[in-house]
Order: sequence, then C-alpha cells, then structure tokens
Amino acid sequence: MLLVGVIGWGVLVGSVAGVLIHRDQAAAAARAPLPALHVRLLRRDVWAYRHFPAYRTPIPVLGYHGIGSQRNYLTVTRKLFSQQMAALHLGGFHTISIATYARYLEGKAVKLPSRPILLTFDDGRIDSYRGADRVLARYHYQATMFVVAAWVSEHPGFALHWDELAAMQGSGRWSIQEHAGREHTRYRTDAKGDLGEAYAYRRWIPGSNGGGQRESFAAYKRRVTGDIAWGEAQLRAHIPGYHPYAFAVPYSNYGQRRTNDPRIPRFFLAMLHRHFPVVFDGDYLDEGASRPEEPKGRTPPGLSYRITMGPQVGAATLDCRLYDFTAVLAMWREYSCIQPGPIGEAPRDSED
Repeated sequence: MLLVGVIGWGVLVGSVAGVLIHRDQAAAAARAPLPALHVRLLRRDVWAYRHFPAYRTPIPVLGYHGIGSQRNYLTVTRKLFSQQMAALHLGGFHTISIATYARYLEGKAVKLPSRPILLTFDDGRIDSYRGADRVLARYHYQATMFVVAAWVSEHPGFALHWDELAAMQGSGRWSIQEHAGREHTRYRTDAKGDLGEAYAYRRWIPGSNGGGQRESFAAYKRRVTGDIAWGEAQLRAHIPGYHPYAFAVPYSNYGQRRTNDPRIPRFFLAMLHRHFPVVFDGDYLDEGASRPEEPKGRTPPGLSYRITMGPQVGAATLDCRLYDFTAVLAMWREYSCIQPGPIGEAPRDSED
C-alpha cells in the first residue's frame, strides 16, 4: 500500500509538472517571433526602388506602432510590413542604429552607409516584436523600440517583458529607448472634466464639494521630470548596455500642439534635451499653422520628425515620401504622396 501510494503521488506530481511545462511552453510560443513572410512587389514598385537615387543625408526616420491584424490607423499587417522591408532592401537602403543617428545629429564624425534610414517602433509592443524581428533578421536590419517602463508590468499581454527587452538589446538588432515612465496617459485638466496629455498639461486636482484646482507649474515640473527619470532608471536597471540616446514624446504632444499653460512646451523640450541627444515628435506633414511653439520643416534644429507608417502606406506611397524627403523637395509636394486619403493609399495585395 505504501508503494502504491508513493507511485500514485509520483504520477500526480509528474502530471502536474507536465501540465505546467506545457503551459509555459505554450505561453512562450505565443510571444515568440513569427516567421518572416515571403512577399512580392508590383513591377512598377520594383523598378522605382531599384532606381532610387543615392543619398547620405538627410536621414529619413520611419515610425511604427503595431504589426498585426488589428484594424486601426497605426497598425500595419505583417504582409505590408514585409513588403515595406523588401522594398527598402531592394532599393539599397541600410538601417542605422539610434546611436549612429544621435552622433549624426550632434555633428560628430560618423561613417554613414549609402541610403541610410532609421526604423523606430513605439510603445514596447509584443505584436511589433513578433511581427518584425524575423523580417529584420532576414535583411540584417536594425530598429529602435521605445518603451513605456510602467507598461511592462501593468500590461503584460500588450507590452514586452523586461527579459524579452533585454534579449532584444543583446541581439544587436534592437536598441531599447524610453517612451515614458508612467505618464503615457491623459489626465483631467479642468473642472469640466476635459482630458489632456500628461506631459502637455497641468493636471486638475479635485477638491471637496466638487471644487478643485490645477497643479502648480512647479508641481507639474516635478511630476514630469520625476517620471522621465524613473523611466530611465528602470531601463538602466533591466536593460544591459542601455544608454539614453533618444526619447519619443507620447501622443506627439509636449505642449506645442495643445496645452493649458504656455510655459510647458519650452520647458519640457529643453528638459528632454538635457537628458537625450535625440527627441522624436510626430510626422512632419502633420503641422499646424496655429502652433507657434512647434518647430516647422522636416529637419528643424533640436527635434526629429518621423514618417508615420500606417495600414495604408503602400510601397508607392513610401517611395514617394522617401524620394521627396531625401531630395529635399518642397514639403507641399510631399503632401501629394498621401492623396487621396489622409494617411496614404490602400495596401496593394495584387500583382501585375
């Protein structure tokens, strides 16, 4: 009876261990990089990219968010991403690291490859890593992932884990940089309940009997500087070899677009430059004449803009924008690249 009991417990423990191992393996597989897709380009796109003019500067920057099947204006499909990378490879584009890009902007001596380009991804998303990593490996491309430090633990199904981020950094294909500490969010900004971006607005602090007041400008400065310092400390603690080369502003708003205090944009941008050689805003074609604090142009001093990569940016649209950017043509010409829709053409799945 004793022997039977021991064997029974052994079988039970072994079964439980097997279930746990299977569950862990399934969880790991659900977060592993997906295979690179084999894609073909239209003949006219093949011709355009094979004849893309040589250049060294200026350096275009592509800004991605998610890669997958979600239907929104910032997520591209795996097929479209593969087509975009295949087109860049065909055109002789060479990706550079964020460290090289920072040295270039600082005016330091740096050897740039022919047709240099920088690839960036925001939010530290697991779907971006899964959809992009094998494609980048196929073409020996590099990319930069901007991470919201708090999301690693707060949104584990959406964001990459620290060990995954550390492995990405160690692979040499990825550089991990800061997108925010905790403050990639919107707060209540007035008594009416209006919301505003955390870095661009002074928060509304509710009081008793329905009253309240905005946080002081001094309190705002402590909040945002503390948040960015906390995010940087998290990256230093978890990412071997991390160096603060760049910061991507959440929602592309540091007060230059909308704010409830005109002192914010100059303070926030200056503060970022004390910590990071490179500061990324949104898309340079998304400019507003009524934004006096917003630097204008494709490559204004002290700020880097990106080409937003959405689900409707096909190979022809990307070629058009890259050509106008690198040839430094008038910006009004580049707007025609994304006509008739606001963010470009529909992905072209058919072949000639």
